[in-house]
Amino acid sequence: MAGAAQQTAHWTVAHRRTLIITGSIVLVLAVAGLLGWRWLLSQDAQASNEMAKALEAYNAPVLAPGAIAQPGEVSFHSAAERAKTAHDKFQHIADTYKHTHTADFAAYFAAATSLDMGDNAAGEKGLKDLADNATGDLAALSKMALAAIYRNTSRDNQAIDLYKQVIDRPTNAVGKAAAQLELAAVYEAKSPADAKKVYQDIIKENPVTKESPKSGASTTAEEKLKALK
Repeated sequence: MAGAAQQTAHWTVAHRRTLIITGSIVLVLAVAGLLGWRWLLSQDAQASNEMAKALEAYNAPVLAPGAIAQPGEVSFHSAAERAKTAHDKFQHIADTYKHTHTADFAAYFAAATSLDMGDNAAGEKGLKDLADNATGDLAALSKMALAAIYRNTSRDNQAIDLYKQVIDRPTNAVGKAAAQLELAAVYEAKSPADAKKVYQDIIKENPVTKESPKSGASTTAEEKLKALK
């Protein structure tokens, strides 16, 4: 999800009169830019507040049949009701607060809740838009989610391509080893030799040291490697 891009302009002038006029223009633009930046900050603050409410709905419990909701607690009677409520909130944020960091992540959750509601076409489209156009954590998260859809719909080659993209550009949200494990899982049925190589790479790149105990990725890779032998 990305902050508003800022651009600066610079003019060179040969005469004092032109410099004065230009300086006046720059001052006006600077004031307008400041007001615009404050407006964006205000928009992002509002979006963040609404995002908190949307996430509250997204993570709210689904009551067991016959259970009574606790006063003041957000809860739902079905997973479908929860998904629909959360989706509407996320979509509203994405549509209303465009060009804010929060709206970008709201679009991701809107796509995810579309899948929860069974609208696979909308979910896939939303994730693909983000995978193609977003950057950083949001792009990596979207690519991983989109790859899962491809795998579930017999489009393994497209999933492999996305996993490789994340491996080449890991982020804080999706580390290299996480994408490698998913890639190896695809390879297991298609090309066991390639799967073994990926698992070996994970073990090699995540060595055991006194300062760094064996990572979960290395442990998983070793177990998978033994199962393939």
